[in-house]
Amino acid sequence: MQVIRFKNESLSATGRAILCAALLLIAGCAGPLFGDGLDLARDVGTRAGMTEFRIDTGDFVLTGFRTNHQAARKLALYIEGDGYAYASRTQPSTDPTPKDPVGLRLAAVAAQHPHPDIAVVYLARPCQYLRGDGDQKRCNVLYWTLHRFAPEVVAAYQTALSTLMRQFGASSVDLYGYSGGGTVAALLAGATEGEVRLTTFAAVLDLDTWVSVRRLTPLSGSLNPAETPSLADIPQTHYIGQDDDRVPLEIAQSYVRRIGGLAENSLFYAPDVDHDCCWDRFWESGYAKQ
Repeated sequence: MQVIRFKNESLSATGRAILCAALLLIAGCAGPLFGDGLDLARDVGTRAGMTEFRIDTGDFVLTGFRTNHQAARKLALYIEGDGYAYASRTQPSTDPTPKDPVGLRLAAVAAQHPHPDIAVVYLARPCQYLRGDGDQKRCNVLYWTLHRFAPEVVAAYQTALSTLMRQFGASSVDLYGYSGGGTVAALLAGATEGEVRLTTFAAVLDLDTWVSVRRLTPLSGSLNPAETPSLADIPQTHYIGQDDDRVPLEIAQSYVRRIGGLAENSLFYAPDVDHDCCWDRFWESGYAKQ
């Protein structure tokens, strides 16, 4: 297995330190960044020319943003991270809505590099951005803690993906996911037939190794990408933040050893990036070179 390091000159070490310090200071506030989490998401999506929508999968109502394609040959689907899942290391939050929607920021990078045949769509995770009792459905704390990767969660994204592919008339999909959204994207890729490609950022790709390394409570009721043999046949790329101590390289390395196949040589270091900071800048620096 090879890990390739990318050179990234878009953000100096000093600039990155200043930016991350500012974000940490802001994130220390009790509420989401710059006020309500949905307001922030709408600002990010609108600036990228994306339109908000909702999709009811039966079990969950998912909030999303999409480019204004009427039809597209390919769907680029971005899935959000776990958000504000825990108020402390042991105390779950009462609302998993992200304080900063990193997954949406990644989608916004793609939306700002428009392609006539590729529709860019972002989906939040279950129970994020709830706006009323009708959104609750099966939402409870399990779906942003121990059951965050449960079979019914993956099934909800399968339903959403099928609906979106039909709406756009798309014949192929590129799946992208940040952090826990990368875990969902991997599980979804393994359950999707047809032409599919997988890209993750700071993703937990082997739950067993992750909980062991971090000494966490096992995610009972959750599926593990490293136990999904069908992923061996899917083209994939996994970016690991070089300064990420929450999902370090060894998690992805364990996944590659267990899956093999096309997972080999799929790991890439993202320089000057930790788990939370600067993924959109990294993606912007390399997106146009794809």
